[in-house]
Amino acid sequence: MFVRRVQRKNTDGTEVQYLQLVHSVREPDAKYPRNKVLLGLGRVDRDGPMLESIARGILRYLDRKDIEEAHRDFDDQVHLGAPETGDLVVHDFESRSVGVQVLLWALWKKLGIPEFFVGRDPEHGERHARLTFLIVLNRVLEPRSKHALPGWAERVISCTNAAALRADHFYDVLDVVADCDEALQRHAFEQMRALTGDTTELALYDTTSSSFEMDEDDVAIAQREAAWQAWENGPPDASAPDVRRPQVVNDPPLRLRGYSREHRPDLPQVVIGLATTERGMPIRAWAFAGNTNDASTVPSIQQDLAATGVRHTVFVGDRGMTSDLNLSFLESENVPFVVGRKLRDRNAEIRRLLETAGPMERVGDERECLEMKDPKHPGRRLLLVRHRGRAKRDAKVREALVAAATARAEAVNTSSKPHPRAACELETKRALARLLTKDETGTLRVDEDAVAREARLDGVMVLTTNTDWPAARVIEAYQGLLRTENDWRTLKTVESLRPVHHRRADRIRAHITCCALGLGLIRTVEHLTGQTWGQVVDELRDIDRVRFEAGGRAHAVVTKLRPTQERIYELAGVERPARAAREGWAV
Repeated sequence: MFVRRVQRKNTDGTEVQYLQLVHSVREPDAKYPRNKVLLGLGRVDRDGPMLESIARGILRYLDRKDIEEAHRDFDDQVHLGAPETGDLVVHDFESRSVGVQVLLWALWKKLGIPEFFVGRDPEHGERHARLTFLIVLNRVLEPRSKHALPGWAERVISCTNAAALRADHFYDVLDVVADCDEALQRHAFEQMRALTGDTTELALYDTTSSSFEMDEDDVAIAQREAAWQAWENGPPDASAPDVRRPQVVNDPPLRLRGYSREHRPDLPQVVIGLATTERGMPIRAWAFAGNTNDASTVPSIQQDLAATGVRHTVFVGDRGMTSDLNLSFLESENVPFVVGRKLRDRNAEIRRLLETAGPMERVGDERECLEMKDPKHPGRRLLLVRHRGRAKRDAKVREALVAAATARAEAVNTSSKPHPRAACELETKRALARLLTKDETGTLRVDEDAVAREARLDGVMVLTTNTDWPAARVIEAYQGLLRTENDWRTLKTVESLRPVHHRRADRIRAHITCCALGLGLIRTVEHLTGQTWGQVVDELRDIDRVRFEAGGRAHAVVTKLRPTQERIYELAGVERPARAAREGWAV
């Protein structure tokens, strides 16, 4: 928002100047923002008293002692639109939203991140900290590409020298983040847990994937590069490869095809691991090759967690992390664990536990539990947990699956073709196929025994643990993984983690680290204020810093805070924005 002066030339040759209050808006389908006139303020040569009243109304907010001089300067020197001079001193009026920026920057400094960067590079560390903060601030507010960051910093937030920023500056600081990735995460997340008083003994671990909008993966790109190198080292008369030479080759390959949580198996991806506390605070984030199996990541992440100083926590993982190799490794490292087991696991003990489940002990209002010692591993316990509310939902799903399986079987049985398309589709849907069987004539029908076996799984989960915790505590620890799932939703929706557009492996990892830092700031704000991130943003978004010039001097005024806004800053332990300042936020 700013004040614009427009001129009009009359037929007699005289020029008339008007003032307008203008706001930059972006239409949904427009490529560039356009200026929208909000208010006509009047003529410069005719409406001096009215313009002076507007300027005095703005200066009413300058009520602190340290800017009383501004009042005197205005009263003594400023004569807005005086008819005898035609001068207009108030100009370059603009407004930027600063509520969230002030809050997060204060927390950024409380976490000691500027000092971390300065300690690594005394000359450029402060600038690196501010550029990294801009990346993180953009991820949590309005995620954009690194090429769009300079324009966003210039038009949306308060940054006095944003016009001098270029995309190269942000790519360069990504390289800095990549060089200190592990140390930066360790420092930041330790400080976040200390600031929020998070002393949880759990380390909840889960993985997801993030795709890349590209046709080739890193293996195919490496093959293209190998063809070019072979041509360079070959005979002089050999023909050059008929494929374009790649600009970036990752060795070892990172962007690979694998099991996609985004249901995009056609796209290369990277597997992302995230360890959090029971309260959802990040501990560490990792990036693995796109074809990495979840269970294979457990040994390496446990070693990293130990190096981070969380060796004595309890490892909690979902069913995808379970394997005898992983559990044996955790036991060899003396790491207590709580992990889920697959309901249709081939493990004989789990099948026996499910089939012979007798009277169950009530745990809370909705759950009941039955536990037994693992015969093969005396130090482990198996817990069969049934949630009554979830059992009702699972029963409805099972009934729908039986109906769908019956319809599919009927389509196959009545088809005149020896192997109809419906049979192929049925073979690919395991949830339906396991409910069917063939009789002596080859006719498909619903297997009542299979349906009965599935009914025993309604609302059931199986847990394995080597702790001595009571069943209620084990269940509570495993349910904490729901908070990790909430962290994934925050990363993928609020911060738009996917798709990733970087090509170099180190910058991909740095991008993920910046997103993890943003997640940490979001959770820190939520824990300190007791409000959700969306509520905090909605409450602070209308705190504006208004810049203007008056009396030959530049001023910046922050809109008056409501009590609810002041309360957020108070709970976060952050000093509220100063009502007036002459110095802006700069990189």
